[in-house]
This record gives sequence, structure tokens and C-alpha cells, in this order.
Amino acid sequence: MKKEPKLPGQRQSEEEIKKKARRPRRFIVTGIFAVLITAVLTAGAFHFERIKNKYKQEIAKVEKTYVPLSKNAAQTEDTKKKRVDFYKRRFYIDFPLQYSYAAANLIRKITLIAAEEIQFSEIEIQPGNQTVTFLLTGYVKTDNKIKARTILLKFRQTLSRFAEVLHIETPTSKAGTAEKQVELYFTIHGEVEPQ
Repeated sequence: MKKEPKLPGQRQSEEEIKKKARRPRRFIVTGIFAVLITAVLTAGAFHFERIKNKYKQEIAKVEKTYVPLSKNAAQTEDTKKKRVDFYKRRFYIDFPLQYSYAAANLIRKITLIAAEEIQFSEIEIQPGNQTVTFLLTGYVKTDNKIKARTILLKFRQTLSRFAEVLHIETPTSKAGTAEKQVELYFTIHGEVEPQ
């Protein structure tokens, strides 16, 4: 069946009137649906933008704390290198000077405090890692055994009072006699700290 074209002024059928009435409803429903979808998408966009801004703020906070830490780490490494260089220089360059000064100062002090009766047969001074060790061997030559021991003890006590002397041992002392003279042989070990 073919529809016949309607002429102007002709009345419309009920079906046509219902179809025309449905058209605005479809447009309204489609419009409302489109508005709802647009509103949901806009709300989602704002929500995700807020989350993105929140993460950006957290990243900025972390970067603010990380940058000073990285600068501090660089300063710490620089300080470590300077300290290592300082101690290397102090040990490898300054220690021979300190050692020779400590040895010369020790010999000078020993000769100043040694009594006339004390004779040294050997003075040995050796450098260590942080200290200088020394070995004194000799004898005290007097006419009395008690006097010899007194001179040796006085010498040892005076030597142990020096600030740079860390440790002193007197492991051996033996007496010998020769023509009305007493010889008290001794060995003194000790450590001196270079200053």
C-alpha cells in the first residue's frame, strides 16, 4: 500500500497525531539523557582533576624534601673526601716530621734527666702506627748497690711523668761488680705519642 500525499486542509488521522505527540517526548528524553551523561562526564573530569592535583602536591612535597637531602648528601660526601685527604696527608706527610720531632724531643729529655752515673749503651727509637716505641739499655755505675737502684728508680719515675710517654716497662735489671764499683744494668721499653 502506498500512502497518498495529503493535501493542505485535510485532517490527520489519530495515528499521525500520536506519532507527532511522541516526537517531542523522544527529544526530551534524549536531551535529558545527553545532559545526564554530560553531567556525569564533567563530574568525573573534575574528580580526576582533583586527584591529579592532590598527587602533584604530594610529589612537590617529596621533591622539596628530597632536594635538600640530595644537597646534604653531596655535602656529606665532600666532607668525607676532605677528611680522608686530611688524614692521609697527616699520616703520610706529617707523621715523619712528627716522628723525628718526637724522637729528638725524647732524646733531649732523657739526656736532661739522666744522672751522671747513668750510662746508655743503646737507645733505639722506632715509629709505629700512632706511637713511637723506644728501648733504652744501659747501666748505672756507682759505689753502692742501693744508690744505684735509687738513681734508676728516680730516672724511671721522671721519665714516666712526661705527658707524651704512654707506657714504660723495666723488664730486666741485674747488678754486676767491678773494682769497688757496682754496675746496675737495665732495659726500659716505652711508647711515646707524637704531638
